[in-house]
Amino acid sequence: MNPHDREARITKMKDGRTHLAYKTEQAVDLDTGAAVALTVQPGDCGDTTTMRSTLAEAGRAVTSLAGRKAQPDTVTPGTAVSESGVKRVVADKDYHSKRELRALAEVGIASVTAEPERKRQKWTGQAAEQAAVYVNRRRLQTKTGKALTRRRGELIERSFAHLYDTGGMGRVHLRKKSNIAKRAFIHATAFNLSVILRHLLGVGTARQAADLRTALCFWLIVLSRAAETALELIGPHPRQYCWPRRRSQSSRKTATLSTGC
Repeated sequence: MNPHDREARITKMKDGRTHLAYKTEQAVDLDTGAAVALTVQPGDCGDTTTMRSTLAEAGRAVTSLAGRKAQPDTVTPGTAVSESGVKRVVADKDYHSKRELRALAEVGIASVTAEPERKRQKWTGQAAEQAAVYVNRRRLQTKTGKALTRRRGELIERSFAHLYDTGGMGRVHLRKKSNIAKRAFIHATAFNLSVILRHLLGVGTARQAADLRTALCFWLIVLSRAAETALELIGPHPRQYCWPRRRSQSSRKTATLSTGC
């Protein structure tokens, strides 16, 4: 236990090392691609354990934004709309659990969670869990379920890339859960702002804005060159009028009259 951060837990990294760490979990709206909830969880907790708290946070966020019971929305990786403000949960296979699927079914939340490859299950005394797993499996085979799964892979991975790869949030060396949560919330807010700007202006990042400016300058140059070429091909107008140039007063000849006297 770290004496300066007692909430941190021992977490195994992908390279085999262990650290005292936390993990972040977020829910993304599948209609807009915006992150509606982000929670910081202990590093030693599995995804099936932390999904409920992230779902609850997403439900509160959606309901508070709507000002009433949320209208049908779809959020991932754990989202739906019943009384909690969420309609449907779309998640990957790490969130698949018989107990969690049963809990979602009991509160009226439809689950579209990818199912990992497992051995034949024994359902003795688990009729409710069996029904929830089978219903989730049937949803995965429908056109709607397949479309939602593809959209989840597109939008949730995009948020991961902006927050953790490009945003550099994969490793945050801070103490205490509150400080990590502040940093994560700031990055999630910036990501949502980029989603709004992309919807309004067509660009959501500085790189996209630079590319747009470069493309605009390029097309302006192309149009100017095309205009010059068109003028050269047309040439001068065939009917031109050359008006005589007015002579100055000094160049005019003056006539002198004499009476002969």
